[in-house]
Amino acid sequence: MLLLPMGKSGAEPLGSMGNDIPLACISKRPRLPYEYLKQMFAQVTNPPIDPIREKVVTSLEAMIGPEGDLSSTTEEQCHRISLKSPMLTLEECATLKRLDMSGWHTKTVDTTFRASSGVKGFSKALDRICAEVHQAIRDGYSLLCLTDRAASENRL
Repeated sequence: MLLLPMGKSGAEPLGSMGNDIPLACISKRPRLPYEYLKQMFAQVTNPPIDPIREKVVTSLEAMIGPEGDLSSTTEEQCHRISLKSPMLTLEECATLKRLDMSGWHTKTVDTTFRASSGVKGFSKALDRICAEVHQAIRDGYSLLCLTDRAASENRL
């Protein structure tokens, strides 16, 4: 359906990303139990949205921090950080790591492990990372930075 037109004529195939099958609960045909639990997803745009050329109508701005109750405006909701893009430069990342004001405290967690420790080392590293993150949350850190900056030929 998709590859055949590409192979024959070199043309980009057309297809629908939507799902036009009736919901299981209103279908007249018998359905499997898992079909009653299927989630419907939004249709994908084609071509993809280009945030650079369409910046008038799109935004990559990302707000981080607690939203609070959206039905009322309070002073606590003002303590959020606005990022121009979810992709951070090294300088922006360093600034967030040093941030220590208005309730913002950052904890950096190393996600690397010794390469020589193999799969067991990877498993232990995951357990260590989870434990460090849980402890950071208990200690009141509001921003976690997971980093692989220590990666090298000896550390993965």
